[in-house]
Amino acid sequence: MTHAALRSLKSISGITTEINAVNYVPPRSWLATSHLVLGFFLFQNNLWHAGRAPVAAWEFEKRIDCDFEPFISNLWPFTILGLDIVGPFPPAVVQEKYIVVVMEKNLI
Repeated sequence: MTHAALRSLKSISGITTEINAVNYVPPRSWLATSHLVLGFFLFQNNLWHAGRAPVAAWEFEKRIDCDFEPFISNLWPFTILGLDIVGPFPPAVVQEKYIVVVMEKNLI
């Protein structure tokens, strides 16, 4: 007799579902394994993108034409703008007492 007696092992289409069977894998093991494999591939994807980002930035900077870029001589043009702090005022709704005023000076 080459086959086991009928109803000795619970099986669905040749895959045993009995816990004490030899080839039974519990669902938690499938879930843990799938999470491990998915985590590995996500980590590999993260490493690939982290390695690719500096190369992409370098290629982008290489394509910039520096001849047409404007030169900013002074980031804070204090010769053009006037800055003043006015206060203290009575506390407002948001408990602010001071106000910052920026005015543009005429160059003419």
